[in-house]
Amino acid sequence: MENTLKNILKMTVACTLITGGLIVAGTVFAAKKIDESGDDLEDKIPENIKAYINKTNKETMQKNKGKLQESFGTAKEVAQNTKDKISDKVDDIKKNFNKND
Repeated sequence: MENTLKNILKMTVACTLITGGLIVAGTVFAAKKIDESGDDLEDKIPENIKAYINKTNKETMQKNKGKLQESFGTAKEVAQNTKDKISDKVDDIKKNFNKND
């Protein structure tokens, strides 16, 4: 009976050690895979962020370009109107000057 108890105890200890080893090995393997996945994700995130920033900048530039062209058109129109008014005033002054001679 004593030998049987020793054998059962040895078998229990052996199974416990094997099970514990498998749990530790599984934990290490899982941690390694998670770390590798994190590294892959870390490599992809900056590329995605850069692509998003470039896309956003491009869209913003297109919007601003349209606004700038519109502002340029308005400024050009105002400048042309001012030039026309000044030309009209100069013509009026010339006419008045010629009348007085």
